[in-house]
Amino acid sequence: MSRNKISGAVPAELGNLKTLEALHLDSNELEGEIPAELGNLVLLLELNLSNNHLTGDIPQSLCKLLKLSLLDLSTNKMKGSIPKELDSSNWANVARSYGYMAPELAFSKLITAKADVYSFGVVALEVMMGRHPAEFLSTLPWDLDLAPNDVLDQRLPLPTERVPEDVKFVFSAALA
Repeated sequence: MSRNKISGAVPAELGNLKTLEALHLDSNELEGEIPAELGNLVLLLELNLSNNHLTGDIPQSLCKLLKLSLLDLSTNKMKGSIPKELDSSNWANVARSYGYMAPELAFSKLITAKADVYSFGVVALEVMMGRHPAEFLSTLPWDLDLAPNDVLDQRLPLPTERVPEDVKFVFSAALA
């Protein structure tokens, strides 16, 4: 049921589907909180609710999903910490975190506005540079006076007209 423009809340009634093994509702327009009833899906192996507009905390009831091997809640508007029972050493990785994860999230498992803003900056730089900005950020001079052709993806033609000013603005915002 991914990518179907489904809107509204995640139905709590899904928690009644006791034999369900995979629930993929990613890339829709779902909003509201994740219903605690999803914790009743004890046979669930995969739960993907990424790329929606979900808010609130991760329900403690999801800790009952002992067979879960994929839990992807990325790209939502959630807050709070990840329940300790979900932060287990038997999880090999955080789903869909290719290339970058805010240090605050990686170490504390706490989702904060600071981590979100920092993540935006890294992603904005990556889009404009055409590569991960790790080396660029580690050698960044404090007296920042960059020309767009110094940092933009070299595979693309250089911008013209007012675009260089916009590029500088995005870089300034990303580095703020």
